[in-house]
Amino acid sequence: MLDSFLWSRDLPLEVFVFNRTSVSDQTRESSDSQLQAANLEYARVQAITTALIPHVSRCKLLRFELVYPTSVPPAALFLQHHPTRLQELVLLPGGGKIPSLPFVVKVDCPWTISEFFTPLPSFRQLKCLVLDAFTFMSLGRAFKGSLKELKGWALRLEVSTYTFQPARMDPSSIRFTIEEFVDYLRTLRPEFLTLRDLLIANPKITHAEYLPTHAKHYSPIYVPLLFENVSKKIISKCLPVCDLQTDSITFRSCDIPPMDEFYALYLKLDHIPEWTDLEGVLELWEGRELTIKSSACFNDSLLAWLSDNRHCARHLDALKLYDCHSFSIEALKEFIDTRTQEIDEDSEEDSEDSDDDNEARDIREYTYRAEVKPSRMRIDHGLRDMLNTFRSQSTDTRV
Repeated sequence: MLDSFLWSRDLPLEVFVFNRTSVSDQTRESSDSQLQAANLEYARVQAITTALIPHVSRCKLLRFELVYPTSVPPAALFLQHHPTRLQELVLLPGGGKIPSLPFVVKVDCPWTISEFFTPLPSFRQLKCLVLDAFTFMSLGRAFKGSLKELKGWALRLEVSTYTFQPARMDPSSIRFTIEEFVDYLRTLRPEFLTLRDLLIANPKITHAEYLPTHAKHYSPIYVPLLFENVSKKIISKCLPVCDLQTDSITFRSCDIPPMDEFYALYLKLDHIPEWTDLEGVLELWEGRELTIKSSACFNDSLLAWLSDNRHCARHLDALKLYDCHSFSIEALKEFIDTRTQEIDEDSEEDSEDSDDDNEARDIREYTYRAEVKPSRMRIDHGLRDMLNTFRSQSTDTRV
């Protein structure tokens, strides 16, 4: 198989390296068996990588989806070769844990990186970079001050799986910090950004028991900004360096901190915990379509707050609800009626304008109605039967 790199000559290459072993299966094995499996994976990746390196310059895609983090080669290893055709680089461990520390792989280390290298010409060709957070921050350190040359670079970046240790738990000067991570994001400013499974260790828990235990196979996600299972504090640190005027922002399985004014035409909230303060999220939101799925924090209290504070989420014209069971249809109707009344009041005020302003008034009215028209709200929700029941009880429903 390794000879295929030779007989393929100058043809562009797309290389996939993956381990089919299930992480859950590995956890049931003895420590010796797990250590043996980790060594075996490492040795095989070493052999493949050694054969691959001379041909990296003609690779369009490189994807390593492995079980153990000790097997993942450093990103800089592939970026020190240029010119190159490399457009997509995916380096992901599957969450396998080494049973005992310190862990020493019983084979020679193949990861030889030039002490001084200039990966920027190669790096600029990339359209997609998917790394675990440890590899991403290691790459940032390898670049040192050179990352600033990449501002404005159109890139889809996905970073996942790391637990930051508070300084009191890990006083080491070589540890990665949240501030360092955010600084790399600030410098790169990718066009599309996905952050997953980034947490802060609980002082009472010295290991990441709460991280996903099953391997997640990589699948492309084309959304401008996505946070999934990211600590509230980390989100707070990252938001100031993210583009919040993008078309879409998605939060999934996150406790979202209060947010400053942001646009995001589409805001999607998925499996947000009950204790999340959505008022702090929606108060200064300027977008138009809100999608909420399986989130107990969307309740009557929030709907009442939106009804009483019509300047909040003021441009909302589409509400999509899926599997939300913490609100009543009465509260939803009150919210819609309140926003509809606001439209009617503005229409009456416009009718009192002078005829000389008719053209400008018509433009304002059209724009405003297009942005905030509760009577046109689309409610995609598993409450169709409840809505039908409600309509049968009320003749003036404008849902």
